[in-house]
Amino acid sequence: MIDASNASLILALVPLTTAILAVLFLGEQLTKLRVLGFILALTGVFFIQGGSFSNMQLSQGELILIIAMFVQAISFIFVKKATETLDSKQVTTIMYL
Repeated sequence: MIDASNASLILALVPLTTAILAVLFLGEQLTKLRVLGFILALTGVFFIQGGSFSNMQLSQGELILIIAMFVQAISFIFVKKATETLDSKQVTTIMYL
C-alpha cells in the first residue's frame, strides 16, 4: 500500500517526532542546535520528496505508517518518563510482558 522510498522517509522522521514530543510533553529545552536540527531534517525531507508538496494526497499505507510513527514516538516518551523512577531493565521486562 506504500512505496518503500516513502516508507523509509516517514520512518526516518521518528527521531524528529520524538524530539518534538519531548519538548511538548516532557518540557525539554528547545535549544538553538535542536531548532537547527529540525530545520535541516525538514529541509532534507522537502528535497528528497522532490521539492514540492503539491501532491499531498496520502495513501492508506502512508496514513497507517504515519500513525505507527507517532505511536512509536509516543512510546519512546513513555519509556523515558518510566525510566526516571524504574530501572531500564524493569521497564523493558514490563514492556515485553
